[in-house]
Amino acid sequence: MKQLQLDLKKRLLIVEFPNNECEFGGLLNKRNLYFFTDKMTSDDYPACFPLQNDCEFICKGSELTEKIADDLVHGIKDKTALESFISAIEANGYYWGENPIPRPIEDRTHHAKWQIKAFKQKLKNYKESESKTFNPEKTLIFEIA
Repeated sequence: MKQLQLDLKKRLLIVEFPNNECEFGGLLNKRNLYFFTDKMTSDDYPACFPLQNDCEFICKGSELTEKIADDLVHGIKDKTALESFISAIEANGYYWGENPIPRPIEDRTHHAKWQIKAFKQKLKNYKESESKTFNPEKTLIFEIA
């Protein structure tokens, strides 16, 4: 589970849940987020994720609009509120939406040691970047009280 706290116009907590399309049908009980997805079995209900602070749900990442973002970030000249929000995420070493490093494709026709080593390094860089990329479909945004 990826988490990032941002101190912008509001204090925000951004959380991405792994392996689930975040169909948020959840309840927020100040310090615990109970959420349900259509991919969970009856043994999974309710899934509980303890939150570090009292939080109020704002929106799913996929529902983030310019209007919502305008309430979250300070106005920055020459940028929209959404661009400012994404810049704040990137300033903390994370990415929003798409991994900027493309997944390497293994060339199986050449097997020189240096090529294998170069591929492994590219794959490592891709995976590291992927671990810091928020998928808006799986992400929830909260205000920290």
